[in-house]
Amino acid sequence: MSNSDKVSIKDPTRVSENFERLRLSSVNENVRKNISMLIKEVENLKDGIDDSDYDVPSVEMPNIFPIEWRIETPILEEIFNIYIKNQWSPYEVPWHELAETGYDDTERIAMAYWWAKLATFEYSLGPYLAKLLIHGFENHLQDPIKKITGAFVMDEMRHDQCCKLACNALCPGFPWRFKPRNNLERCAVRNIKWIYYHASRYWRALSRAFSKYPLTVLYIPPVVGECISIHMFGEGIKRSKHIAYTKYFSNITKDETRHYSFLKTSLQYFADRLTDEERKLVTKQFRDAFILLSIHFYEPVTSKFWDLPSDFVESNRRLEEIAMETDLRAPTWELRKKLWQATFKRIQDDLKPYGIEVPEIPEVDFWK
Repeated sequence: MSNSDKVSIKDPTRVSENFERLRLSSVNENVRKNISMLIKEVENLKDGIDDSDYDVPSVEMPNIFPIEWRIETPILEEIFNIYIKNQWSPYEVPWHELAETGYDDTERIAMAYWWAKLATFEYSLGPYLAKLLIHGFENHLQDPIKKITGAFVMDEMRHDQCCKLACNALCPGFPWRFKPRNNLERCAVRNIKWIYYHASRYWRALSRAFSKYPLTVLYIPPVVGECISIHMFGEGIKRSKHIAYTKYFSNITKDETRHYSFLKTSLQYFADRLTDEERKLVTKQFRDAFILLSIHFYEPVTSKFWDLPSDFVESNRRLEEIAMETDLRAPTWELRKKLWQATFKRIQDDLKPYGIEVPEIPEVDFWK
């Protein structure tokens, strides 16, 4: 023992410190011996491994594996972070107050009709996005696009839940378990059934599209629905006269704004991969999207798709115009036309850098 290690027994602090130093020295020596033994064992193990064991078979595509967390568009990662931070529940909206408010039967059926029509899109967009989500994983899109698409699905389920809660508050069981008591109510139920029937035809066509077109084509058309929703629901915040409606429109407008921001930001990623023919196809899909959405966000564009009973347009107008006078304050026809013009002007400006044209929409006086 060195002189420095010789500690008087009268100095207990120095004795304790010295003992601890010697103990650690002994422990470290044992650790070094164990590490040395492990290294030798690994070296011996390497000698017994066939080099072919390192040649892992490639994954057969399409497949969600191997896992990738690739980020090509950093701002999309920021948008996903906003999604996570900003969530709301359909049950925060005081739907019960709609049931307690003294609306007459005519007002109630008109408002329930409006919500049941809106559900056509909130209900169906979720499964469409879910298909995009699965195909996005199988085709290994960059990570934030997959993550945001998954969050997008949840948003649509939340919006659909709101449609259900609104209908049940106004006319319990509408439309399927609701028993109409007069001609207006019968028309409302009948119209919704026709809308859902034709929407089912559209769904079949959408499902087939996944085997016909690349994801680059399928991701872009939803910008139409998201953009018109921002405009329509933004008006709802200003126009509606009931706290349940005002709160709903405020929440959903935030969601739709995030959706449009995501789709717009993704445009460069997808547009750069489009052929000229695919760009023309996207333009056609914008027209198709307007025709589909016209049943709720405007008047139904009668066509081979919306093949409706002769009195459908008249009864639809009657129900919508009643809803315009209720606390819902559904947008007037003229306002809807202006909002569609603003929608396509915005999309046109946002897509112009990518060589994607917006079609003329004569029904709402939108001309290029």
